[in-house]
Amino acid sequence: MAFEVDDFNPHARTGWSVTAVGRARAVSAPAEIARLSGRPGPPENATTSSSSRPNRCQAAASATEARP
Repeated sequence: MAFEVDDFNPHARTGWSVTAVGRARAVSAPAEIARLSGRPGPPENATTSSSSRPNRCQAAASATEARP
């Protein structure tokens, strides 16, 4: 699986991006779903979730100079 998250600030003209690639597996045990979500109980209405262990991560940041 691949997961990417990024953001761009148009006022500061800066941005960043992080990409993770790895294998994913289905998780259906309520206790494990709760553990993976970081909350004391399973997320509301969650019956399945996924867990992944990335084997490659990339991060990038960029900035451009303001135009005159």
